[in-house]
This record gives sequence, C-alpha cells and structure tokens, in this order.
Amino acid sequence: MNKSILIIFIFLFPFSANAVPKVIYDSGQTVSIAPYTDTIKIYNPKKVKPITVFNPLPISTPNLSPGYVKKRGINQPYLTNPIFLFGNDEFSYKWLLKNKALLIRIDAIGMLVEVESRQELERISHAAKGLKIIPAPAVDLAKQFHLKHYPVLISKQFIEQ
Repeated sequence: MNKSILIIFIFLFPFSANAVPKVIYDSGQTVSIAPYTDTIKIYNPKKVKPITVFNPLPISTPNLSPGYVKKRGINQPYLTNPIFLFGNDEFSYKWLLKNKALLIRIDAIGMLVEVESRQELERISHAAKGLKIIPAPAVDLAKQFHLKHYPVLISKQFIEQ
C-alpha cells in the first residue's frame, strides 16, 4: 500500500523550547504517527529504574519459553534501541553472559520476561550489571514479533539469538 508522506520541518532554536512544526505539503491522505510516538513517550532510558526496585513478583510471559530462535529479517525503522528478551533460566543466563559486551555496546534494552523470586532477580541483576533491564511480561511484544522463545535480540533489521 502506498502511503503519502507528510513533510514537516521543525526548527528548534536555542531560545524556543516549544517550536511549532510548519506543514509544507499535506496530500490529505496522511497517516498518523501516534502509534510510533506513544511507544517513545512511554520509554525514557534516563528514567528506567534499577532492576532491584521492581515489584511485584513473579513475572511471567506464558506465550514464551526458553528455546532456539532462527535469525530472520524485519523492518522496524522506528525502533530507537535494540531490545532483548530473556528469562531466569540457564539458557538465558548463559546467553546473557556470552552477549553482554555486545548488548552494552549497542545500547540494548533488556526485558526480563520470566522471574519468580527476589533471589532470582538479584542473581540476574548481578549478571546484567551495566545493562538496562526492565523486569516485565512481554506477551504483546511476543505476539507482535511472532515469538515463541527467548532469549532473543530484536533490532531494526533482525530478530536473532
């Protein structure tokens, strides 16, 4: 489907924090970017709380389980940071340790999708030191990307392990 593009120029001046966009052309068939900006508003990496202060437990994602993921291409140009999903199982733990340097380098955001107890959370927190981790279920994310297993890394172009 061919979508018209709304061209907007936004000029930000040092003295004006509330700059208003100027519409140059609008075909009348534009599509709202709200579904993309809602995600951006929800996530602010500077306001992510440390993993040790999250409650309640347990966290569970019933439609995901540990297992192997075949690499495949995707097109997610609006994904600002890569995302990785993992659990508190040995497979995920070893994957996290093996890929930790890469995940830090690419500024990936982790979602801990399976964890039962405070002790498990502290174990993962220690192993993930230096990473941004959010303990949260990923039911909708798994559906959106047709995932059945974790650990998995989701970037703009690929889903891979």
